[in-house]
Amino acid sequence: MLTQGATTAAPLTLLGGRVAALGGYGTIDPVLTPSELAELVRRGETRFVALGGGYARNGGNAASTAVAHACTEIPAPSWRSPQNIGTPAHPDMVYARGGWNLILYDCAGRTAQLAAEHWKRPQPPAIAGRYTPGWQRLRHKTGRRVTNMSGRSAGGKGK
Repeated sequence: MLTQGATTAAPLTLLGGRVAALGGYGTIDPVLTPSELAELVRRGETRFVALGGGYARNGGNAASTAVAHACTEIPAPSWRSPQNIGTPAHPDMVYARGGWNLILYDCAGRTAQLAAEHWKRPQPPAIAGRYTPGWQRLRHKTGRRVTNMSGRSAGGKGK
């Protein structure tokens, strides 16, 4: 299994999992190219990729962008428990997205799409971070560059 960043891979490794990071500590290091990732998938050395987690707001690298666009998202209810954002007396169970909440992708059979030339070009953070839709919703709604989920932007109106 691969994760977007090392801070997400570390606890899974400590639990005994065979895990590596696509983007180093800060998620943006070019650890693997999309073509190299496609080769790992083709050889059966990896299949699942978890995007999100610590520092995912940095936008990721070309390999994580390729995963988000080319691989199949696995529905959260099939692999994780919901979170209660309500109270014990009035639970409100949700499958949160963005931030430390991971989105799991299955890349089996997607080697051609992963290796496509398009993903080798640098992607702007707004596209690379598309798997954190809360940020995109706020940017679309306000027209401002969003730096946190409260909707505040850096430097006033931003771009």
